[in-house]
Amino acid sequence: MDKNTLLDAIRSAAAKGEISREELLAAYSQSASDSQSAASGPGSETAKRHLNFFEAIQYLGAGVVFIGIAWFVGNGWHGFNEFTRIMVTFGSAIVAFAIGVVLMQREQTSRLAYAFLIISILLMPIGVFSIFDAAGVQFLTTGPVVVLELCIVAIYAAAYYALKSRLYIAPVAISLTTLFFSITSLLAGPLQDPAGTTFTEYRLLVIGLSFILAGYYYMLRRDRLYTALFYVFGMILALSAAISLGGFNQFKTPGEGFWEIFFPILTFLAMYFSVFVRQTKILVISALFLMGYVLKISGEYFSTSNYGWALAIVIAGLLMIGVGYFSVYLNRKYIRHTAA
Repeated sequence: MDKNTLLDAIRSAAAKGEISREELLAAYSQSASDSQSAASGPGSETAKRHLNFFEAIQYLGAGVVFIGIAWFVGNGWHGFNEFTRIMVTFGSAIVAFAIGVVLMQREQTSRLAYAFLIISILLMPIGVFSIFDAAGVQFLTTGPVVVLELCIVAIYAAAYYALKSRLYIAPVAISLTTLFFSITSLLAGPLQDPAGTTFTEYRLLVIGLSFILAGYYYMLRRDRLYTALFYVFGMILALSAAISLGGFNQFKTPGEGFWEIFFPILTFLAMYFSVFVRQTKILVISALFLMGYVLKISGEYFSTSNYGWALAIVIAGLLMIGVGYFSVYLNRKYIRHTAA
């Protein structure tokens, strides 16, 4: 039966009252559901796993190519002239990028393009460095390093906007992070410990919070991969910096005392944030850091005597049980239930 005959039959049945609109919609919904189930059945999942496995081999091959080129350049760097260094590093990065762009134009080779783009991404910093080195730039101070990293950020950002490829999000984020550290080091100048250590901890805190904001941005864009990556690394960096700012000894400076008191508040805020964004990963990381904080406090203030240390261990264990139960409760009641 062709399409027109089928439609005429449906119209005739509807006019006679033999079929209702609800029955038609229900039948259509059921057929669409069955088609989707067949498309996502065991055979489809097996094909997807095989595809991902072979794609992983391609990306692993890209890493092996990079290691081979890096090994070749490292062994022969002093024996190569400036032109050869640039061609082997920067030239190879440009060629790999061009191949990737060409392969992206066809659907059949679009996945293969990522392997060559990865080679280009990995080689590009070495290639830019080789150009600066050929120009006689000495990286003895922070200023030339900032200029080098600015060029790398600009290249990655230009490639991202030109190709609209998610592959460049990670290198842009990493290069911006290194650029942030270099610029802040240039502005602050040489710092002696403990001021230098504290300054680094605050910078890690800023980077961690920036990653969390990036994770929230990609969550709004429904990008699950980068949402998870930015949230996980952001939380680890931010909470690591915050707990380090509290110091690891019994005698605190005013700044360390503030962070010692504020850290548990920060972890509970992170737990609330995990409920707000429905991310179990953030809840787990926050709970682990809160447990670490309990152990840290126990070691700092209750380790002067054997009995005090034993009592501290018992109290710490009870608190960890409480933290674990509270985390499980939040996950079950608010995160999993809301996501469902």
